[in-house]
Amino acid sequence: MPRSFTFIIVVSMLVSLAMATAHAQTPLKVAYPTFPPFFWAAEKGVMKGFFYEIIMEALENRMAVPVAWKAYPWTRCQKNLKDGKADAVITVPTAERATYTVTHKNPFYLKSLNVFTYAGHSRIEEIRQIKEIDDIKSGNFSVITYRGNGWHTENVDSKGIMTH
Repeated sequence: MPRSFTFIIVVSMLVSLAMATAHAQTPLKVAYPTFPPFFWAAEKGVMKGFFYEIIMEALENRMAVPVAWKAYPWTRCQKNLKDGKADAVITVPTAERATYTVTHKNPFYLKSLNVFTYAGHSRIEEIRQIKEIDDIKSGNFSVITYRGNGWHTENVDSKGIMTH
């Protein structure tokens, strides 16, 4: 399996939008799914998470761009961005997202891909040998993911791997 999974911020003209937003003091609207440890609202709606901290440090603290965070299910986050109801989401670039977003080539976070299963799985030794996505297919394994995962659609579903 690929050793790194690139997350990058998908923002329509982030720099010019951020500058315009800072000047007008209109918050940059970031749509996000509740996804600890990346971002979530804790007690009393206080935002937490390391993606949240990265964005707030860069935009609010260093560029003086106010940011408003709004939680939605992941598919609605993407729809809101596409429809102009949100200014940004943090995700992996895909061919479909490229039709309605502008992004950059430099990731601010790299996440390794790992295979998980339940303890005591009867095929654990085969699972430990998985190194590439094609190994999942050749082993006749299935994958569980969240609705609206475009990276998964392009890289796993497209190979005919059973997905739940």
